[in-house]
Amino acid sequence: SSTGENTYATQAWDTGYRGQGKIIAIIDTGITSHPDLNANVIAGGFDFVSNTFMANDGGGRDNNPADPGDWVAANQCYSGSPTLSSSWHGTHVAGIAAAVTHNATGVAGMAFNARILPVRALGRCGGTLADIADAVTWASGGAVAGAPAVGGNRAHVINMSLGGAGVCSAAMQNAINGAVGRGTAVVVAAGNNNANVSGFTPASCANVIVVATHSHTG
Repeated sequence: SSTGENTYATQAWDTGYRGQGKIIAIIDTGITSHPDLNANVIAGGFDFVSNTFMANDGGGRDNNPADPGDWVAANQCYSGSPTLSSSWHGTHVAGIAAAVTHNATGVAGMAFNARILPVRALGRCGGTLADIADAVTWASGGAVAGAPAVGGNRAHVINMSLGGAGVCSAAMQNAINGAVGRGTAVVVAAGNNNANVSGFTPASCANVIVVATHSHTG
């Protein structure tokens, strides 16, 4: 696939690193049913979106990480904010991580033998740092009031393809420190703004692996 050629994934796969035995928590907008992904999704995620408007599923936190869509009408997020269709971002990110591979369907997942733990923390107009921090704690095996223990579905890796302007908060740093202390690697997007990660969170937090991109010219 083009993914393998561009990322040298095939070389990693040939050495045996294909995600086997690992669980990747995707902290994002949740998950949708998808034929190129369902077989690798754990039926044990959680929805941490506490604000009813942001949740867009009729309620707050619950044990259903399904993504109902994050569409918004004009001005719903802030004055002058645009109308947006649903992004289905969580499903997109989960597919990059661990889409079913060698099935002549869709894309190839980077770690296609890993399993995905869907953890919903984003919805309409984004998400709150409090919800995201709780998601990090829970997915890594920490206790969060009102959420059942993750148990045997504890993530080996947490992926957060998310972020916003600002420095790392104490609450977010504490959640990340707890996750790393429990043996979970925390991977965060640099920010999509062609700017120093020091101005974005959680990219600016300590103890995270920050991922950026560059062009063929470097």
